[in-house]
Amino acid sequence: MIVYEIWWRVFLASIVTVVIAKFFGCKWNVFLLFSLSFIGWAIGIILFFAVVSLIELWRERSKKS
Repeated sequence: MIVYEIWWRVFLASIVTVVIAKFFGCKWNVFLLFSLSFIGWAIGIILFFAVVSLIELWRERSKKS
């Protein structure tokens, strides 16, 4: 279920990014903007969850010792 939630957030963030970029006058086409923003948001959110997981594991290990 969490994978579905991650990709839904990535999809929505990509749409918002494209709308904001077009609002500010970006000349790239919509498909290129959407593709790059989707890849960027996917990498960003996956890295965010990975860092949060590592921090939680580190805290659990430091409490045990």
